[in-house]
Amino acid sequence: MALDPETEFRSELQVFASEVEEAMQSFYAEQAIHNVARDSRSVYDALNRNAAFWKITSRALQANALIVIGRIFDKDSRTHGIRRLLNLAANHPEIFSKAALAFSRPCRHAKGHLQRAVQGAPGQVLCAQRTQGYDGSIFECGHSTAGTAADIS
Repeated sequence: MALDPETEFRSELQVFASEVEEAMQSFYAEQAIHNVARDSRSVYDALNRNAAFWKITSRALQANALIVIGRIFDKDSRTHGIRRLLNLAANHPEIFSKAALAFSRPCRHAKGHLQRAVQGAPGQVLCAQRTQGYDGSIFECGHSTAGTAADIS
């Protein structure tokens, strides 16, 4: 079953974000090994006692970062990468219409929280986004703003 363009774009954007995060984690983990060893003689000596292991670990982290960057910039638009993400955006500009963006714009009171344009009482737009807390609990925002759904578009 084919996904609608907006759902597919959001899915690709999530994959893209995960790939970028993985590349950054690998890069910075590899850098941290060298930075800590440079700043502490005892760590430097400990790493040198098992130099082969740390050399392999460092190379594996470098290789992983490069592999992920390769996936991100792969020229094949059938793979998950920047090209596919940009093609979806270019081929489906309706994803970025005022109505679509108004439906899922950031709520002004909570960073990263989505405000759904649900018409409430006259002069109010309700934030009806359900959010999962760090402990797994589900809660609804219930935040309201003055105006109408048309005001936020």
